[in-house]
Amino acid sequence: MANKDLDKVNKMKYELTRALDTISGDLETARNQFDYNRHGREYGKDAAYEFDVKMNTGPHFDPEDLANKYFAGNMEDMDFEYMEHLGREVEHFVEMLQNDQKIDWIKDYFQVGRSGGWLVLTLNDYTWSEGDVEDRYNEIESKFHDEVEDYSDEDDIDLSSIRKAFKNCMKEVKKFNDDAEKHISQLQEIKKMIPTAKEQADHNFEADLERNIGESKKLSFNKMKTFESFVSENSPEEVVSTDDKYKVADKLNECYKEAVGEAKEWSEDVHDDHTVESYMNENAALVASLAADTLKECNEDYTNEQYENALNNLKEAYIKKIDEKIEMELELSDELPYNMEASVELKRS
Repeated sequence: MANKDLDKVNKMKYELTRALDTISGDLETARNQFDYNRHGREYGKDAAYEFDVKMNTGPHFDPEDLANKYFAGNMEDMDFEYMEHLGREVEHFVEMLQNDQKIDWIKDYFQVGRSGGWLVLTLNDYTWSEGDVEDRYNEIESKFHDEVEDYSDEDDIDLSSIRKAFKNCMKEVKKFNDDAEKHISQLQEIKKMIPTAKEQADHNFEADLERNIGESKKLSFNKMKTFESFVSENSPEEVVSTDDKYKVADKLNECYKEAVGEAKEWSEDVHDDHTVESYMNENAALVASLAADTLKECNEDYTNEQYENALNNLKEAYIKKIDEKIEMELELSDELPYNMEASVELKRS
C-alpha cells in the first residue's frame, strides 16, 4: 500500500512540475519574442522588455512648409521640435498603457539604441522578470514538496492530506497560468498598438506646434526650448501666451544672449584656466544655487526630506536637458533630417 501511495504522490509531483514548466516555457518564449534586456548593458540591473519604435517612413507633412510657417525657415529648429514632439508622444503612449490599459507591471520607460529606436519598458519588482518567474515557480513547487514531507514518514503516508495540498497548489498554478496569459496578451497588444501610435504621432505634429507656439507666435522658439516641459505638463490642451507670464524666462533668455559675448571675452584674457567651458561651469553652478535657494524661500515649511527630494528633481531636470542636447547634436550630425527613429530621453527611476 505504501508503494502504491508513493506512486500516487510522485504522479502529483510530476503533474505539478509539468504544469509549472509549461508556464515557465511560455514566459521564456515571451521574453525572447519581446527582446527582454536586449540592450541591458546600457541600462544596468533593471529587467525590461523592448519594442522597436523606429520611424522608418518619412513624415506625413511638408518639412519646409512647416519650417517656414513656424520657424522662419530654420530647419534645425524644425528638426529639434520634431524630436521633442516625438518624445512627448512616447511619454503619452506609456501613460496610456499604465492608466487606460491598466498595465501595472510597467515601472518606467526610456529609449535606447541609435536615435532611440527601442522603447524600453522596465518591470516593477515581483512581477515578470526572469528571476521573479523563477521565484514563483519554486515557491509553488517547494510548498507542495514541503507538504508531502509533513504528511509522510517511513511507515505511513497521509494520502488524503497530500491530495488536499496538491489541489491547493494546483489552484495556485491555475492563478499563475492565468496571470501569465494576461501578461503575454498585454505584450502582444502593446506591439500591435505601436504602428498606429507612430502614425498618429507623425500626424499630430502640426497640432502640437499649434498648442506650443500658437498662431500669434508670441512664444519665441528659443523660449519654448527652455520651457517646453513646463508648458506641456501644465497646460497641455491650451495655447500658452507669455505676455503676462514667465517674465523670468524673458530675462534669462536675454542674459544668456549676453553671456555669449562675456564668455568669449573671458576665454580671451591672459588666464589659461579662463575658457568658455569654465565660464559656463561657473554660470551653471550659480544658476543651480539660485534655483535651490528659490525652492527654499518659496516653501518655508519644507522638511529636510522634502527639500532634498525637490533638489534631486532639479538635478534630474538639468541632466535630462543636457542629455537631450547631446542626443540632438549627435542625430543632426549623423543622420538626414526626418529619417529619425524617435527622441532619446533616458529616464531613470
